[in-house]
Amino acid sequence: DFPTFGQQKAAGRFPLGSVPVISVNDGPLVPQSNALLRYAGKLSGLYPSDPLAALLVDALLDTSEEMFKGLGGGKQGEEL
Repeated sequence: DFPTFGQQKAAGRFPLGSVPVISVNDGPLVPQSNALLRYAGKLSGLYPSDPLAALLVDALLDTSEEMFKGLGGGKQGEEL
């Protein structure tokens, strides 16, 4: 919930001060949603090993991220 997130953020728990994050095998928290999507895609066999196909997937991920950021009109957090 938001109060718990605020407490953990204030304590410096999140590497970039935001979520999503993941910890693998009790390792450090790793941020960045597109990096997490690629990691999950590689584990599941859904991320292409062909460099050109991977480039197209990355372009789609980055484009969708930019589109969703635009939907908020620059607002973030509770303001959004």
